[in-house]
Amino acid sequence: MADPTPIAKLDILGFRAEVENPVITSFGSIPARATALIRVEDADGAHGWGEIWGNFPIITTAYRAKLAATLLPGHLIGATIEAPGDFTAELARKFHILKVQASEHGPVNGVLAATNQALWDLKARKAGMPLRRLLNPDAPDTVPAYGSGLNPGDCVEVTERARAEGYRAFKLKIGFGADTDRKNLQALRAGMRPGERLFVDANQCWSLEEARAAIPMLVDAGVEWFEEPMVATTPAEHWRELAADCPIPLAGGENILDRDGLEESIDWFAYVQPDIGKWGGVDGCLEVARKTIAAGKTYCPHWLSGGVGLMHSAHILAAAGGDGLLEVDTNPNPLRTELIKALPGIKDGDFHLGDAPGIGIEPPIDAMRQWLDSHETF
Repeated sequence: MADPTPIAKLDILGFRAEVENPVITSFGSIPARATALIRVEDADGAHGWGEIWGNFPIITTAYRAKLAATLLPGHLIGATIEAPGDFTAELARKFHILKVQASEHGPVNGVLAATNQALWDLKARKAGMPLRRLLNPDAPDTVPAYGSGLNPGDCVEVTERARAEGYRAFKLKIGFGADTDRKNLQALRAGMRPGERLFVDANQCWSLEEARAAIPMLVDAGVEWFEEPMVATTPAEHWRELAADCPIPLAGGENILDRDGLEESIDWFAYVQPDIGKWGGVDGCLEVARKTIAAGKTYCPHWLSGGVGLMHSAHILAAAGGDGLLEVDTNPNPLRTELIKALPGIKDGDFHLGDAPGIGIEPPIDAMRQWLDSHETF
């Protein structure tokens, strides 16, 4: 493995792509797709990519790109980094006062997570091996996947399209009123084929009592997990009560933004779903994944943005092992599809990662220039 050399260049790119069909959730809609990418390059010319979370509200992505451009250059340029986790942990310590003073916990965590991703991608590319194999030499070449983000208005049509693309598991958004939710669940269940799986995501919309009231409807529909029925900051005792009352396994974790909170949530979540762009990056999510699996639970990374974060999520899932599934957004998003179109895609429910070094893709910046919103180089 090549020795690390100093970081010589940093690029921060913001993208925004208008889409015809917005993503619909119980808390609002996402009318465009946006993302911010970090590219680090060392003195040897090797490079790596990371992605900052940012999809709702849509304006948050541009801000986080600006924040990254403010925070990172003075710490990254000239730094020789052997262990990405140690480096970003030290950055977290340095930025702690800023997070408290400015109430910027989420944005700063997102910048740190993307930095950690980019440094791991760089390390794997320099080693000449896929990221998953750097993390675990026995990691497989594929991971199970599910089609996510099924909107309430066209879920049947989108499921049919996703099925044709190779998916065998699907996740419906709920929380739009009992009549709408029931109608959609019944329609999807009626079309399910042998071996297919159905999940739901309430996007934090209910109280404990409301979540309990939804259980019979979900049981009737044969739902296999009940994701984010309550807001992530709901007291732990309420989560434990719901887990005890609900025959359907609970899922969540994307909006729990620290290690202690995620580790505690393993107590009530059967499916633990940290988001690599919101917190922890590669090191943080892989640690949570291994603790989840050791506890007899299932690690399923959350991701609903661009192609770089998706690939990092896939490689961590492969490295961690277990029986988790990769979340792949079924909604139109060229900032995802343009990046991963060279991969084999989904076959019989499995996502194929390819054998290229690092995360296995290279963002085609020339093809993506039509969506480029900002670009700063240091």
